[in-house]
Amino acid sequence: MKKYRIVMLGEKDHGKSTLLANLLIASNSISDERINEVRAVSKKSKTRFEPAYILDAFSEERSRGMTIDTTRADITYKNSIYELIDVPGHLELIKNMMTGASDSEMAVLVVSAKKGEGFKPETKRHLFIAMMFNVKAIVVVVNKLDESGYSRKAFEKIKDQVLNYIKEINPRITAIAIPISAYNNENLISKSENIKWNNGKSLMETINGLKNSIKSDAKNNGAYKKEKEARIRILVQDVMQHSGQMAFGIAYSGSIKKKDRIRILPENATAVIKSVSSTNAQESSGMQKIKNLSIRFDRKLGIKRGDIIYDMHSAPAYTRKFRAEIFAINAVDLSKDLEKIRIVLNNNDRNIKGMKVLRAMSPITGKKISVISKKIKPNTCVDADIILNSAYPMEKFSVFENLGRFLVFVGNRFSGIGKIK
Repeated sequence: MKKYRIVMLGEKDHGKSTLLANLLIASNSISDERINEVRAVSKKSKTRFEPAYILDAFSEERSRGMTIDTTRADITYKNSIYELIDVPGHLELIKNMMTGASDSEMAVLVVSAKKGEGFKPETKRHLFIAMMFNVKAIVVVVNKLDESGYSRKAFEKIKDQVLNYIKEINPRITAIAIPISAYNNENLISKSENIKWNNGKSLMETINGLKNSIKSDAKNNGAYKKEKEARIRILVQDVMQHSGQMAFGIAYSGSIKKKDRIRILPENATAVIKSVSSTNAQESSGMQKIKNLSIRFDRKLGIKRGDIIYDMHSAPAYTRKFRAEIFAINAVDLSKDLEKIRIVLNNNDRNIKGMKVLRAMSPITGKKISVISKKIKPNTCVDADIILNSAYPMEKFSVFENLGRFLVFVGNRFSGIGKIK
């Protein structure tokens, strides 16, 4: 069975963990022992059964009433496995959220219909970042409809707000809204009698249909996909010195065999493969396999962690200058902080020599910010021309996602995430 990654987005208390837990239960993707354990915990604490406790395994999370780290769970549905990634809904944990979003082609956005909750600025930030990092389809889950008396009006209001926002940011993304009650297990796998006005599919039926749609799009781009997959892109994770040299890496694209000649950047060296073996193969989605390789070369090299192995014909531009889209988490003052700014690209630290902001956008409104200065405000998306202190092989995010994204630091402070345009 193929595996598809889906990132779950939304704010604290909007019901992500409850939704994921009840999906695990309803799809028989979790053991009875685990469910009974949670029932015992609920009984001991004299509270009603809380499905979310299935995911929030740590006592600290239970006492604080929030998910403090990324949780991953596999759900089996109609001969496919869906890896659902529950990421925190808090701004202070947005770095964890980015890691989850950047590896997924589909997102489930949970928005509560409960009075006083709804489509809030924090939700928009999460959604903006997911769209920035190439999520191709979004299921907007309007949750807690039982709290609003299963009101169609409450559903339609949130549906219009979210879908209009998505259309404003990126009209090419497929988005569908689904009404549910996660706690009552309504419209998750089977349709709900309480939501009689809903003529659409259940949540898992919708996800399954969108999965097939993404799969179809990939087939339509088959020629380009085949050409891209022929290019060798192996990120070196570690090295071991022997009589020759052995490197361990992640193969994002292409394949290598004994006697192949390869190029290594930014070391700018060439070598012949003496031997290669795959330690394991992990399917990251229905479309792509990522392999962990051990590679022995015919001679000693200066290869190190963060270097990239290429074929001899398709190495990218080796340059100091590139254009990027950056989502700033913290404020950045280019007039004061320029010498402190560094990016971490494929496990490589690179210092910034110059940076010119070309435009800025608010992820809350989706509108351009007209005044562009040397100061980048928190929670702002900018396009910028960047000059590094030294050259590096640059891959566009649109071509190789895994190699075209980076983290931004000001000193030791994590300040944002970006992608090469």
